[in-house]
Amino acid sequence: MALLSAKINRGYQNASFLEKRRWIIEADRNTTFVPPCTKNVFLKYYTDNPDNFSIWSAKDREDYLHGPYGIIKTISNYLNGEDKTA
Repeated sequence: MALLSAKINRGYQNASFLEKRRWIIEADRNTTFVPPCTKNVFLKYYTDNPDNFSIWSAKDREDYLHGPYGIIKTISNYLNGEDKTA
């Protein structure tokens, strides 16, 4: 699954996480729309105490899925009517 449009993702091809992260930040600075969750992944927003911004690690994946701000908890809260953003 890609968090980027097909066109952008194909353009990045096999770039490393660090290169993609730089491109995402630059696109955001240049006012190119970057979906919020995509930006958050590359900024490691979901990772509790990130220690390496060069790679997407197993810990990053685990925190993205199951962390305090993880996608599973967020979707569960939303589906159960506990969405705090509305």
